[in-house]
Amino acid sequence: ILEWARRQLFATAFEESRQQWNANKFDGAMTTMMGRIEEINSLELETADRGWFFEDFDKRQERRNLVAAGLDTFPTGIDGIDRCMYGGLSYGELGVAVAYSKIGKSFWLNQMGFIAARMRRKCLHWVLEGGRAKCEDRYEARFMDTVYRDVRKGDIAPKQLAIARREYSILKENLVIRGHADKDAWHITPDDLMA
Repeated sequence: ILEWARRQLFATAFEESRQQWNANKFDGAMTTMMGRIEEINSLELETADRGWFFEDFDKRQERRNLVAAGLDTFPTGIDGIDRCMYGGLSYGELGVAVAYSKIGKSFWLNQMGFIAARMRRKCLHWVLEGGRAKCEDRYEARFMDTVYRDVRKGDIAPKQLAIARREYSILKENLVIRGHADKDAWHITPDDLMA
């Protein structure tokens, strides 16, 4: 399949380049051919969603044991909601908070990330508005059980700082906060998310 696809790409590249060459667009012909060669070299099959039924029995049992132990969900920390969601968000589910402005969506997401990290689950908090620094300050306030305003001003008691440092050393690599301050403009596209 790959060989057939590569040959088809080469045939297309050859024809595109030939037409440009015959039109005295020599640089365009070479650029086209080089681009297609890169495409040919990077061509590969995607990983398929398939499994060897008999060989994968132990993997299925591991997955089932996680469910039985309640380790396949990320609770919200609100008992009523967690009950309705059978323990919270499950692996592979995407939670999106939708509400009017200034109603608490960001704090809600911080709460979910806080609980996931405290349960030693891997958590990615993707900041699409408001900036990473603001999000980090909100997490800091939650972990230190203090007011967000105080964290923003750097008004944190030494005892709280010591407790936080100790807990953070235990929870290392359980929470990643991804912002987009590296973008030139505040226009995040689906391509940015995929990258």
